[in-house]
Amino acid sequence: MSLPAPFRSLLDEAALEAALRTARGTGAHFAEVFLERRDQRSIGRREGRVETTTASTICGAGVRALSGAGTGYAWTSSPSASSLADAARAASRIAAAGSPGEGGDGVRIAGASAAGTEPAGPGSLGDLQSRADYLEELDSLARAGDARVS
Repeated sequence: MSLPAPFRSLLDEAALEAALRTARGTGAHFAEVFLERRDQRSIGRREGRVETTTASTICGAGVRALSGAGTGYAWTSSPSASSLADAARAASRIAAAGSPGEGGDGVRIAGASAAGTEPAGPGSLGDLQSRADYLEELDSLARAGDARVS
């Protein structure tokens, strides 16, 4: 199993394996881990000038567990080994509360996003100046195209 690059500094593969074993050891016949990292950046313009800029990163992990016909899911915003194990236990308990039944055996890791690579093009996740320039260009086009934009 290979851990996606953006998560290597937060978790190691042993922590993921431990979470999967925890879910399976507490009643799930199948478990998977979803990793998420979302980077958001925005620029606010008013009256022809940049007024605000914001940046945030949301990072977390979720565990889905199956027990018979029951499915459980738990998410944590703290991608530590202990938080991931807690999520695995919770997902397994939720799944166990569903209808009991027979199921297959399996474990896999799935990445929820391909974060860590920045999209190309002005205004995406590039540097602040290129995003501000792109916003200024859009502002000029809007003002030239419609007299109602002031």
